[in-house]
Amino acid sequence: MGELYLPWSRVSDFTCYACGLCCYHFRIPLKPHEAISIARTFGPTYVDSVAGRQYIRKREGEACPFLIESNGKGLCYLQSLGMKPSACKIWPFRIYRNPEHGRSEEAYYSHRLGGFYVYVDQRCPGVKPGKPTPRLMKAVDEAIEVWIGVRRDQLYTTAFLPPLMKKF
Repeated sequence: MGELYLPWSRVSDFTCYACGLCCYHFRIPLKPHEAISIARTFGPTYVDSVAGRQYIRKREGEACPFLIESNGKGLCYLQSLGMKPSACKIWPFRIYRNPEHGRSEEAYYSHRLGGFYVYVDQRCPGVKPGKPTPRLMKAVDEAIEVWIGVRRDQLYTTAFLPPLMKKF
């Protein structure tokens, strides 16, 4: 697969298929307020602290404890509660203030709130390499706004919960 992270300008589009891959393979970092909220709601055993950073507690290769699998789809229980961590909300996008994965000219993204370096993780099956589409640009804008914390709702960077999931 060559490069792991593509600059946003080399991605045509992104669609979340609710496959759950991200919930299995990655350690999920939490912002301090997210860690506190999860620990208060579910108990401290759901949060790990490693080298001063907080993560959702899970074993390597196992699913996040908040993943709900149904009909071949993986959906986030925390999302239904309005508590989905920002790292999960923006994956497969990786957003930085400085170019972290090279190709700075291709990764630079000018947003109304400033300049950012945006990369896309190719391990996500919903990532399509190519020339950026207007839909991808909306997804990048949304991911940046979620990452900064000025936006909570998502239209382009998540799968939608079926009506039954909203009852939990």
